[in-house]
Amino acid sequence: MGRVIYLGRQCKVCYSLHRREYEELRLKKHLKLSEIQEYAWNKYREKLSIGTLSRHFRFHVEELLQAQLEASKLRTSVLREEIHKDIKVARALRENLEILNEQLMRVSEMDSPEQRNEARQIISKINDTIELLLKFSDKIKLEESVSEDEIYERVVYALEPLPNEYVMEFKKRWDEYPKVKGSKNEQ
Repeated sequence: MGRVIYLGRQCKVCYSLHRREYEELRLKKHLKLSEIQEYAWNKYREKLSIGTLSRHFRFHVEELLQAQLEASKLRTSVLREEIHKDIKVARALRENLEILNEQLMRVSEMDSPEQRNEARQIISKINDTIELLLKFSDKIKLEESVSEDEIYERVVYALEPLPNEYVMEFKKRWDEYPKVKGSKNEQ
């Protein structure tokens, strides 16, 4: 008799021709698993269960998510370094303006043509410094802050594949947190 080789269960989503599209719907457009299920059926007549989708995103997309998370951490680190450099440059520019302002104050009290010429040169340096500051200000781009509601929505979305009792416990504890935090601060 021939030997039977068990290859394991194949992930329907991994073998779907539309896998990337489903992953994009979930990861970039933040669709719920039920919405992806409905989308797959309506557009491609592909029958995917919530469990199948959940397993796929939990077991087969996690590496991708980890890579994205690492890339995000690296980007944040690079941005932090750039901001620190930019802050040093801004401090140096501010100090330069203060020095120029002191020089201008000393020269503005004098009336000779040489002194007025020196004042013009100082004003020119101030203008150059201000122009550099304006160029520099366009370079700094700070990330948007994320609201508490957005964080809550993201966490609830992430908890979606978990059993309902975990999601309910999370929501309960989320609502309790301001009270707990307040009591800790009072102690």
